[in-house]
Amino acid sequence: MEGNQMNQCLQDVRDVLLFPLPKEVVDRIQMLCKFGLKPSEIIVIIQQKFFTANQKQAQAHEEQLRSEGEKQWPSVERIRQLRALQFMVSYENRAWQTLITQLLMEDTVDVREMVELFNLFTQNGMLTIQSARTHLKQMRSPKQSM
Repeated sequence: MEGNQMNQCLQDVRDVLLFPLPKEVVDRIQMLCKFGLKPSEIIVIIQQKFFTANQKQAQAHEEQLRSEGEKQWPSVERIRQLRALQFMVSYENRAWQTLITQLLMEDTVDVREMVELFNLFTQNGMLTIQSARTHLKQMRSPKQSM
């Protein structure tokens, strides 16, 4: 792969991840670009690596909560949900981060609902807090038979 294509590949990955990348990560991305991987494939590799590390961290945190007693802490299930959601929050744009933070502070979303909202957000490119709440209400109401 020539230099311009490699730089474009690296830039495409950076545009999606939206956070500063350490030099060693940039070097690995360049190596993967050189081997002919597409930016989308590289992003999946980075996300899987991040998510695996996050899961290990979450498990350690859960063990700590169990040992301290859960009375003053959110439930272990809630922490699992927040850790899973953190994955999506870390990689999306500012509007998504604001929306999701608001909903999490209200303690109104579970992982299934978050995936639904995430899909809706990525399809539309934008989702306001009001439309998210409306969509959540629709998801939670019993399905109407057609």
